[in-house]
Amino acid sequence: MKPVPPATPLRRAPVQRRSAERLTRILDACADLLDEVGYDALSTRAVAIRAGVPIGSVYRFFGNKRAMADALAQRNLERYVTRVTERLGRE
Repeated sequence: MKPVPPATPLRRAPVQRRSAERLTRILDACADLLDEVGYDALSTRAVAIRAGVPIGSVYRFFGNKRAMADALAQRNLERYVTRVTERLGRE
């Protein structure tokens, strides 16, 4: 099955493996902080610190925290759809 294109496009899609890994760290940090502090207290600066990347790296991919949260939601949805599709394919 072909992956679903993101509903919220990134400002810049990662091209190199290093950029893709950085994007993953940013989204993982965003998820952790959302669990810990909630959306209202979430900040791009806190995400950058947690991910261990410069704040400019966050803004290279996302214009604001809403875009970052949307991308995280999209990633979670894609992972869920993949798991369900695989499970249904086995049964």
